[in-house]
Amino acid sequence: VGDLEGGRSTKVVTRLRVPTSWSERSTDVARISVRASEARTGVAHEPTAIALAIGLTTSRDEVLASVAHDVRRDLEDSQVAEALAHARALARRRDADGCRAALAFVRKVRPTLEYTAADGKTERMSVDELSNDLLWFSVPNP
Repeated sequence: VGDLEGGRSTKVVTRLRVPTSWSERSTDVARISVRASEARTGVAHEPTAIALAIGLTTSRDEVLASVAHDVRRDLEDSQVAEALAHARALARRRDADGCRAALAFVRKVRPTLEYTAADGKTERMSVDELSNDLLWFSVPNP
C-alpha cells in the first residue's frame, strides 16, 4: 500500500487472536511478505530493505488509537485494482461466474470507478457498466 520506493512509510495493523492462557515466551504468529509492481508497466519490483516491527497489545484503546485512516483509500485502491485485473483475466477465459464474483467484490468496495482517460479527462463508470462490457460474451444473441 503506497509508494515504498518514493520513501512513503505505511502502517498496517492486523488483529491476531491468541489463547489467553499462552505461556510461551515466543512463537511464530505471523508471516509477512511484501510484493510490489511498477504502476505503469506492471513489472514485478523487488523493494529495497524494509523495516518492520510488530507489537502486541491487549488494550482496545491503544489499538483504536493506532488506526491509520489515511491509508484506507490506498488499501481500497489496491484491492479494487487486483480484483479488476482478476475479473478481466476471468472474462478473457470466458468464466462469467468468476468474473461476476470478482466484480461483486469491486462493487462492494467502490460501486463507481473513477479513472483518467487517454485524453487526460477524469471519467467515471459504474461497476455495472463495466460488467456489461466485460461479460458481453455471456449475453445470448437475439
